Amino acid sequence: MKKILFLFVMSAALLTSCSKDDKPADNEQFDGSMDSVSNFLGEELLAALVDLGFNVNAGNRPPSVEGHFEISPCVLESSNVPGDWPGYTFDDYRIKFSNQDGLKVDYDGKHVNVSQSDVGDGSFISGDGNKFTVYLITATESDTYRADTAIVISGKIENDGIH
Repeated sequence: MKKILFLFVMSAALLTSCSKDDKPADNEQFDGSMDSVSNFLGEELLAALVDLGFNVNAGNRPPSVEGHFEISPCVLESSNVPGDWPGYTFDDYRIKFSNQDGLKVDYDGKHVNVSQSDVGDGSFISGDGNKFTVYLITATESDTYRADTAIVISGKIENDGIH
């Protein structure tokens, strides 16, 4: 399993429940541009991510990200959620990217010590060269709740994993 060196950026909008009606219809085209990212995530969420310093890698030639990865350590870098503090460490997180086809990719994620799993329900990837961003609406489930959420992962493919 490859490692993702990860600093977590959290936005209040990321924790807001999303409706399946909020994601693009199958006939809407995701082309990797900032306009299509905004259409998928919504202008407010995209603006919140950018304001927090999150790197969005637009483009229609992303690298292959297929494989299993572990985010460790999973550290909060910045947030606009009251009560959050930079430096907070979350449980390690395992991701599987699969079936990458053009600008679509399947996603499964699971916290290592928590009974919560995330399954991509409409996942797209943009980027160019070795830089990429994956955007997904997930169905997050644990023993006590279910929520539809947005997850955005940006990185740069390097020999020792994703940075």
